Amino acid sequence: MKQTRKQSSQLGAEPACQVRVPGSITSCALSRKPLVLSVIVPGAKKCEGQLDVFQRMAASHPRAQFAAVVSGGKHKKVAALTRQHGWTFPVAVDRDLSVFNLYRVAVCPTTVFAFPGGKVQSTSIKPLSEAQVAAGLRAVGGA
Repeated sequence: MKQTRKQSSQLGAEPACQVRVPGSITSCALSRKPLVLSVIVPGAKKCEGQLDVFQRMAASHPRAQFAAVVSGGKHKKVAALTRQHGWTFPVAVDRDLSVFNLYRVAVCPTTVFAFPGGKVQSTSIKPLSEAQVAAGLRAVGGA
């Protein structure tokens, strides 16, 4: 049975971008600016190193949003990793690997550059230098 907008609102349904859950990251929040997103595995030095590059660049690129998705970890472990490295951008935990599976991520780090609104401009499956990240940012209007 198809629900109308009125029926959905009567059931307490809210549009996804209006849902606010403390400590959560939504695609709505990430799509307001040009985005650099890496999907990584914890413990892999080259993957964690990619996020260290993001941290060094974030302050000098305020028009862009940096973010990461960490696979399979527990929240406490990923929070500790985030504190250890000093990452201040959003870091999400993909506990059941649904994001990895949805996007068929097989290589760490997988980094995506997207325009505001979420349209992907390019994807890389290797660690990127600051110069390469800056070039990707220029391509999506975040530099």
